[in-house]
Formats: sequence, C-alpha cells, structure tokens
Amino acid sequence: MKRTVAVSTPGTHLAHRDGQLLVLKDGEELARIPMEDLGVLVLDGPGLSLSSSILEGVAETGAVLIACGSDHMPAAILHPIAGHSTQTERIRSQVQAAKPLRKNLWARVVRAKLLAQAAAAPHEHARRHIERIASEVRSGDSENAEGQAARSYWSTFFADCDPRIIELPFVRQRAGPPPNNLLNYGYAILRAAVVRGLCGSGLHPGIGIQHHGKYDSFALASDMMEPFRPWVDLRVRHLVRDGDLGLARHTKAHLLEVLTDPVVYAEGQGPLLAATERCCASLAEAFLAAGRGAGAHEAAALLVLPSMPSVPESDPVGEDLDQEE
Repeated sequence: MKRTVAVSTPGTHLAHRDGQLLVLKDGEELARIPMEDLGVLVLDGPGLSLSSSILEGVAETGAVLIACGSDHMPAAILHPIAGHSTQTERIRSQVQAAKPLRKNLWARVVRAKLLAQAAAAPHEHARRHIERIASEVRSGDSENAEGQAARSYWSTFFADCDPRIIELPFVRQRAGPPPNNLLNYGYAILRAAVVRGLCGSGLHPGIGIQHHGKYDSFALASDMMEPFRPWVDLRVRHLVRDGDLGLARHTKAHLLEVLTDPVVYAEGQGPLLAATERCCASLAEAFLAAGRGAGAHEAAALLVLPSMPSVPESDPVGEDLDQEE
C-alpha cells in the first residue's frame, strides 16, 4: 500500500539515493523509505530543503508532492506530466466527451456522494432525508440534489459536539470559523490524491465533467473527489469531539491518515487512496467506451464509485516522520 508522509520539522533535508527517500536532520538519518512505496509527500514547515532528485523521483513513481504555505494549508501540488502509456488517446476521449455522458457521470458522482453523506450522518432523520434525495438525483443533477442534501447534512453533522467548542448550527464556509479550517486541509489532501489517480489513469485533471471554473486548475479532481469528502468529514468530527480545532501536528497527521481509511467499491474493500485510483481508472474506461461508440448511460455505468463501510470511524494514528523539537 502506498504511504503518506508528512515532514514539518525545520532543518529537515530530503534526499534521494538508490531508490530511497532519505529524511535527514543535522546529519542524522531519521527515516528511509522506498520511493516506490510513496503515494503522497507533504512538506509543511519553514526551513525544509530537498534535492532536485526528490522532485524527479516523486514524478517517476507517480506520487504527489504537496507544498504547504505559512498557514499550513496546501499551496502547491507537483504531479507527473505523463501518467499512462496511452495518455494521448485518453485525454482526447476526455475532451471529446459529449454532454449526455458528462451529465450521466455527474449524476452518478452526486448520488455516490449523497449516499456516503447519509452513512456518515449522525442522526437517523438526516440520514433518511439524504437517502431520499439521493434516490431522486437526475441526469446532470438538474434539481441540485447536492445542494439540498448539503443543507440537511451540515446543519446536523456536528450537532452532537460540545457547543462550547463549535458554533452551532454549523455552516460550511471555506473561510468560515473552525472546523472549516480542518475540512479545508483534509479536502486539499483528498484533492491531491485524486489528482494523482487521474494522472496515473492518463486523464487531464483540469478538464472537468461538471466543474469548469477558469481559476480551477484541477476541475476534474474537484468533480471526482466529491464522493470521498465524507471520509474527511468523519475525521474532522472526531477531532472536534476531542476539542481539537487547530492545525497542529497531531490534527494534520490524523487528517492525512484519511487516505488509509477503508472504502467499499466494486472489487471489495480497500484503503481510500487505492479507491481513488480505481475510481479514476474507471472514469478513463468510461471516456474510452464512449469514444468507441457506447451510449452515454452504458459508458457512465463503467464508473466505479465508493461507498461507506458499516463502521466508518476509528482512532488511527497518523504517520509523521519528524521528531518533536
């Protein structure tokens, strides 16, 4: 299984030697990780340094490097330019995807997101309401089922948390008060994982099926991350219940570990990072099938999407290779 590694201690240096990622500080080797095992590398802190061979190694192995800014939020993503032997054919089929196919794909994505939200909802009333909305999603989500479900979902999602810790009812706003900051961080990690899966499948992450904002460089990643968001939400709720609202080392480590959370999909159950890969690969299959003459509904049915296991929450320990100062 691919690993997620976060480095944040000032003075840490990363080097690439003999196919290994070396984590060094003051001449001492803190860790050694095979580059082929790396899925996501997060650089989060001032005073970090790395050799250019690290960038090359990350790209060659299909991993993603995330560089965080002074606010500890992801500010840049490095991903491979070429990710598949038939990339040209796949991007062509992606660009040429007709509107009926894109609308069918989006309806499936929205339905999967709503069912995952229903599974993550803490209250039975909200769960049943979101499930009903999910059953009524139409092609292209013309009735904005996603927005309808969001109102019910977020108004109750943190209702069982201490109101002295979080302002209730909670309103999801990117620039809003905590725990919006935790959600933003988790979603950024999720987006990077999906970008990795798209590039590995030979697709262009900037050409979306629903998102088309001219300032969104990863429009397709914005589309395909939607069904996976509730896994991040659950981890944030766990932190809020513990009274953790800041982007501290342990909260970031907890959110990074979302990529190891169990996800159910067509082939069975596996970690979320693997599920994003399978989802993106199946999206490429859908585009190719449509390009070869399959109908919109038939091609869209090839898209493999995640569902929430029966016991979604756990108390995992995040992997952090740094040492406390």
